Amino acid sequence: MPSSVSHALAGLAVGAWSAPRAPSRRVYVFAAVCAAMPDLDVISWAFHTPNSSLWSHRAFTHSLLFAVIAGACMTWIGFRGAVWQGRRVRIGVVLALATPTHGLLDACTSYSSGVEFLAPFTKHRYRFPIPPFGTPVHSLVPAIAQELCFVVLPLLALLFLAWWRRRGILNDASALH
Repeated sequence: MPSSVSHALAGLAVGAWSAPRAPSRRVYVFAAVCAAMPDLDVISWAFHTPNSSLWSHRAFTHSLLFAVIAGACMTWIGFRGAVWQGRRVRIGVVLALATPTHGLLDACTSYSSGVEFLAPFTKHRYRFPIPPFGTPVHSLVPAIAQELCFVVLPLLALLFLAWWRRRGILNDASALH
């Protein structure tokens, strides 16, 4: 099962690929927060919210509509100054794209009924047909190994490729010879 660290790393990867030049640290931080934010819905467990509720775990806060709302709100909260003028729309799109990475990772697990990507318009839950994450691993070492193999290492590779691209290595064909 992906942890908050993996979700935040997915947001960092979206932030890293978001602009032709390196985004500011603030964009990275907000992208990571947006990617981890949908799990705030676990508060519903304290209230014994049924899975059929719009406010249950992996429902509205994991939806695409929530991603757009979260991206807009987080842009308004974190990027209001004149320094960000003209870049706010792009940052809002980046944050809105970072947020649903959470649901995509959650849809890769087989231990739940899926993710309501289209909430509140439909209650249908989606899940990958052959999820790489099986039932929750109750032992720490296999859980960490599973997360490293299927989430952390691929995301670190994407971050490395983004860094490599920014240094011009991927754009310079002569550097590959």
